[in-house]
Amino acid sequence: MTTSAPWVSTAAERPGPPLDCDSPASRRWTLALWLLALTWLALLAVPASADLVQQVDDHVTGWVVSVEQDLLVSVARLLAVLGGTLASGVVVVVVSLLLAWRRRWPGLVVWLAAVGSAELLNMLIKNSYERARPLVGLVEERSFSFISGHSMTAAVMAITLVLVFVPAGPRRRAWLVVAVGYALLMAASRVYLRAHWLTDTLAGVTIGAACAVTVALASSWWYARREDA
Repeated sequence: MTTSAPWVSTAAERPGPPLDCDSPASRRWTLALWLLALTWLALLAVPASADLVQQVDDHVTGWVVSVEQDLLVSVARLLAVLGGTLASGVVVVVVSLLLAWRRRWPGLVVWLAAVGSAELLNMLIKNSYERARPLVGLVEERSFSFISGHSMTAAVMAITLVLVFVPAGPRRRAWLVVAVGYALLMAASRVYLRAHWLTDTLAGVTIGAACAVTVALASSWWYARREDA
């Protein structure tokens, strides 16, 4: 007996609307992620709390410096390339072409909308906060520190890929754990390279995940309302 790859969905596996994300659990997760994202934004917007956050970030960065190892630095540098603009752009194009070839139009819209909205928020937040990066970074970066673009992109892409390609059910939940784990690994690598403060990466993962689930939820809700009409 043959089994299909985890990213291949059959019609029998996908009853109901495309992506099938409109559920009470999905709505709770969406609300929780945006509340957490707003918490990060508020903590760094208020001077008093921003000072406390910076103290925590300074301690974490100091600890990272004390445990630096060449092997881990090399792994972190590799992740930096995989999560960079060029590699991410290639992934966006390849996934978009695959979805178009398979005529998965709802999935294509969700994919592009989730990634596009996250990138727009990343640009707006960076230019609004203008937070300086750590002074002892191991990689050269030119943009502002808050939020971490690598962490945000890893989260929004990995989670959206799972929502688009894997049917709802236990297998999707398992792959979502993998997607979140990858985003957190990317976040850790950015802190390890001292390219970002800890809070930059946590906010990036949160906002990337929030964009992914929000767009998927909106798509499923719209599709269900259209079918009802």
